[in-house]
Amino acid sequence: SLNLLVGETRNYSYSLIETAVRLCRNGARLIGTNCDVVDRSHQGLIPACGSLCAPIEMASSRRAYFIGKPNPLIMRAALHKLGVTREDACIIGDRIDTDILAGIQSEIRTCLVMTGVTSLADLQNWSYRPDCILPSLHHILKDGCEIFETDHRHHSTSIGQSHQLHCSSIIKEKTPMGNI
Repeated sequence: SLNLLVGETRNYSYSLIETAVRLCRNGARLIGTNCDVVDRSHQGLIPACGSLCAPIEMASSRRAYFIGKPNPLIMRAALHKLGVTREDACIIGDRIDTDILAGIQSEIRTCLVMTGVTSLADLQNWSYRPDCILPSLHHILKDGCEIFETDHRHHSTSIGQSHQLHCSSIIKEKTPMGNI
């Protein structure tokens, strides 16, 4: 059977949607690279792969299988490629609905950076929390960064009180420095 792979592109057209729908209706499997609906660019939010798959799904009555985050298969493949166990890894991402969910579903420690689509205000909409929240990736790479600890028992984030944490120790314990 044929596989139809949809990824993010600027060359998306109605003609391509028609072809994709025809292929899916004739038995092709619809595969998306990721389920993100929007992504951030220098111009603001833009459609991502999940949005590009939506019209094909609707017109073909086929549901896409997304191979990227939060699919645990991609996480297992990444751990294998890096040669680390989930206990020795940390997923650092800027989206709670894909990056952080991928870590939680794969039982990998998670760190949300506030440089992407997810904002602190968005956290109230989700029933799960990252292990820590940082303002940016820069805070991971410098010594002595501020983090916001999350309390999984009460599903709350303590924004008011920041805790000092030596970031190189997180990375050293959870992710080999050469693989960041």
